[in-house]
Parts: sequence; structure tokens; C-alpha cells
Amino acid sequence: MTESEHKEFEQKSLCPKFDRWVLADSWSAFLANLPIISVVYVGLIIVTVLSTYFDSSLISGRGMDLSWSTTLISYLYDIPLAVLSIFMISILMYVVHSTILGGKSSWDALLSEKKKNVKKFSKRFLLMFLAVFGLTILIQIVVLLMIFALGSKPPAIKLMVTLGAICSLVVCVVVALSVTWPASAVWCEDKTWNRALLRGRKSFWYLVSRHFFILPVFLVMAGILFAVVLPILISKVGNGGVPVELTLGVRLWGSFLFSLFGGVVFIFWIVAQTVIISRALLIGEARLPAVETYE
Repeated sequence: MTESEHKEFEQKSLCPKFDRWVLADSWSAFLANLPIISVVYVGLIIVTVLSTYFDSSLISGRGMDLSWSTTLISYLYDIPLAVLSIFMISILMYVVHSTILGGKSSWDALLSEKKKNVKKFSKRFLLMFLAVFGLTILIQIVVLLMIFALGSKPPAIKLMVTLGAICSLVVCVVVALSVTWPASAVWCEDKTWNRALLRGRKSFWYLVSRHFFILPVFLVMAGILFAVVLPILISKVGNGGVPVELTLGVRLWGSFLFSLFGGVVFIFWIVAQTVIISRALLIGEARLPAVETYE
């Protein structure tokens, strides 16, 4: 065997082979963690309905006066609920990671693992979310400032759209490169951010390609969701074709209905994302040199 053939063989041997497709593993992980998923599902529905209740009550009480004070009060309600949602999603992702990487599922994954591992993962997940959220808000502020400065002329609009697209692409790339960092807090020897970026470079195209592969499936699921939910919602709040006033009751019913059906699609999407991230972590680690090289 020549040296070039040996290197090619060695490179292929460093790529983990997965027996099943992403959605097959996602479905298995979904069933294996059904008790945790059920708790998270109910929790997300409650959070969504509460958020709708607080926002609708505030708007109704202020007569649609969307002042700075109204917006601030709305944030005071929404931020704790958003943090709670992120925490529940992090727990769901943790148990799915544990199923793929550690061989433990559902309550066993939480009870048998050290509590500090769950806290590490949740903390890193929250930090990543806040960083991406903050970067997104910063981009929106820049775009808004450009709107005020340049106006609504066609060249300005074209420039803003281009800038927004480039910024969004940069955010997606940064997320793809660092997305294995939370899981590395538990399932990797080297837990540094630098190692996560190196791992992300080695698994970047796998991560991107698998997202494109599963995206059509979830678009179909979303289409079915709207085809089922919208007629039900219209039949419940419709009034013979007469426009219905968006009262608090109507808003709560719509929020509950969409979260009831949409929550299933959303949670399965999170499970599929987590399976892809777990696989990307395995691929990235296999393609990188030993940990000692970076210590």
C-alpha cells in the first residue's frame, strides 16, 4: 500500500459509520425519552399559553398603547418564561445526547448522571443561546438604524437585505462550528471552546448536509399541521364569515391549539437536531488528533 493510499484508508477509518438514518435514530430517541418529552411538552404548552395571557392582558389593558413602558413590562413577563423554556429544551437535549453518546435515556439519564454534568450542559446551552440571541438583536438594531438613515429607496433596501443575509449566514456558520460545545461539557475529555471550534470544522459539512436532508420532512409536517389546525381554529372562533374580535379568550384558544399540535413537531425537530449534533461530535472527535495535542 502506497503512502497516499494508507493516508486515505486511515482518514476513512476515522469517520464513524452510523447504522441508521438520522430520522430513524431520532424516532428511537423520541420513544426512549418519552417520559421526559411528555413533561417538556406539557411545560412548553403552559409557558406558551401564559406568555399569550400576559401579553394579551397587557395590550388589552393599555388599549394597544405600545409605549416603551408597555414593552418593558411585557419583557419582564416574557424573559422568565423564555428562560424556563430554554431550560426545559436543554434538559430534553441532554437526555437525547445521553441516549446517543452515553447509552442512557429518560429519567435514568438524569438520575444516574452527576447533577453537575446536567448543570454544566444547561449552563453552556443557555450561554450559547444568549450569545446568538444577543448577536441577532445587534444585527436587527443595525438594520433598523440603516432604515432610519437611508430611508426606503430601492438601493438602500437592496443594501439592507444583502447585509441582513450576510449577517444571518455568519451567525449560522458560527453556530454550526460551536454547536457541540455544550455536549462536550459531559461527553468529551477536552471541554474547551477551542476544541469545539476545531471539532466543528471537521464536522461542518456533515452537520449542514443532514439539516438539508431532514428539512423537507419537517416542512411537510408543518404543512400538515397548518392544514389540520387552521380549519379547527376557524370553526371554533369563526362567526359566519364575520371577522372575529381577537379577545383574550380567542388568543388563548389559538395559542393552546397551535402549541398542542405544533409542540409535537417542534419537539421532534429538537430531538432530530440533537441526534445530528451528537453524531457531529463523534465525527469531529474521530477526525481530530488526540486531546493531548491541545493541552
